[in-house]
Amino acid sequence: VHYFVFDPSDSNTVYAKFIALFKSSDRGNTWSVLYPAAADITAVISKGDHANEIIVTKDSTSREVQAFAVDPSDSKKLYAVISIEQKTGFYTSADGGSTWTKESAIDSPARNIFIVPSSPPKDRSIYIAAADGILTRENGKWAMYPPSKGVKKITTY
Repeated sequence: VHYFVFDPSDSNTVYAKFIALFKSSDRGNTWSVLYPAAADITAVISKGDHANEIIVTKDSTSREVQAFAVDPSDSKKLYAVISIEQKTGFYTSADGGSTWTKESAIDSPARNIFIVPSSPPKDRSIYIAAADGILTRENGKWAMYPPSKGVKKITTY
């Protein structure tokens, strides 16, 4: 498992990122695939000396949820940085992950999303830790803040 995300409003719900994004509504006793949608997955293939698993989708696209967050006050509102065929974007879901809407393209890989709990629920302030800096959305506007001078690459983010 690459990371876990816990629902701040429902202690029974936890998300886990492995070869896909999984969701448990019973504290991890059972799991279901959230993204890509289970209906889009046609196979799971193990390859290489370490049996690395990859998911095969109906449209044969490579998809990865790089970072993920749950809204602090609405468990159905989800935020994700998703890479589809190496094109990364910031996506939101208002229905618990059934459908996703791309809100913005992102130029670098991401690892963490922080949602400011005190920001307005309809226009959340968002901070994304990315390889080339901190990407923010405040008052509906996106801005990138690169690392300090002398830092060539952020390797832990």
